[in-house]
Amino acid sequence: MDGVKRSALEVIGQRNVNMAKIRQIFPTIPMYESSFDKQVEIDAHYLGYLGRQSHDIESFKKDESITIPKNINYDSLSGLSNEIKSKLKKIKPSTLGQALRIDGVTPAAAIIILSYIKKSKIRATA
Repeated sequence: MDGVKRSALEVIGQRNVNMAKIRQIFPTIPMYESSFDKQVEIDAHYLGYLGRQSHDIESFKKDESITIPKNINYDSLSGLSNEIKSKLKKIKPSTLGQALRIDGVTPAAAIIILSYIKKSKIRATA
């Protein structure tokens, strides 16, 4: 409707679109088991998320070697659970990649740490 060309998978990934609706438009699409149609719908729905996740993985690979300052105060980072703060203070990872390999440290926690590091660098250069 917006004039943008989309693949069938992109169309099926839209809200309220499923294989039954696609077959109404294109009746020559063969019928398969319902489990096959359901899998196509699931794949289509998550297509955009997978693309973003791939981008996030590439970004992380670039950020993995970023050095964590030795004097970082994990207690001052809001958004980190007390368990994660405790583990980071005990293990004292030297890079973001090492921090992420600590059991329980989530990608969200790594983003909080990365954000702190980047803001600290900006403040240091200002």
